[in-house]
Amino acid sequence: MKAAIETLNKAKEDLAINGQTLEQIDAANYAGVFALNQGDVLVPTGFGDLSAWWADTNYVDTTATGLKFKPVSGNYKISVNTDTKTVMFKRVNADGTDATLADDGTGAIWLMGWGVGAPSLDNQFGWDAGKAYCMPEVAPGIYEFIGYAGPEKGSVIGQYFRYDYISMKYFHQNGWGGEMTAENTTLDSSLLKVAGNLELADGVQLEDGEMYVLTIDASAGKGNVVVKFEKVKK
Repeated sequence: MKAAIETLNKAKEDLAINGQTLEQIDAANYAGVFALNQGDVLVPTGFGDLSAWWADTNYVDTTATGLKFKPVSGNYKISVNTDTKTVMFKRVNADGTDATLADDGTGAIWLMGWGVGAPSLDNQFGWDAGKAYCMPEVAPGIYEFIGYAGPEKGSVIGQYFRYDYISMKYFHQNGWGGEMTAENTTLDSSLLKVAGNLELADGVQLEDGEMYVLTIDASAGKGNVVVKFEKVKK
């Protein structure tokens, strides 16, 4: 009887998504690799009050039945932190290794730099190899990162772009190697300039509290990429 009760209690504590139990990495971190299709609904169990959690809004929309998955079909790693109550996603290969950008522009694009972060600007991406942000591929070869402009410190969840300073770059892998250059990238935005990295154009500040979208269009191949950055029209 005691063993049965312990087994039942453990089952109640397991974190799962669509019935697949997440692997516990350490005291606060859990992860699992999932084959997902665009439009799938992810149903978390074992998380308690879901309203207390934040799941990356660039990857999922919250619905009455669960989390609706937004990117293209593929293999994804879902990482959960029970201390911060956050759910993050990244594109991976079937074996769980980080995906890379294919020659045709599909796969994965990774973002590093300052003035950009998630779930808020208190968590800027920086330049540490292996810790880049995987932009969701919302259509073949097209990647988007959408969020509000906010301050460097004291930002709130959803403020992903610093209104007064940005210095970021996209990469072909989770770390240094293939990356954005002036030769392989066309900039289509009055808000940014290419100065080694993508930076705010001279004299430009974003509007604090307004929503912006960074679009990286690699549908013509990774050697012919168009970068757009604009305020979302209401």
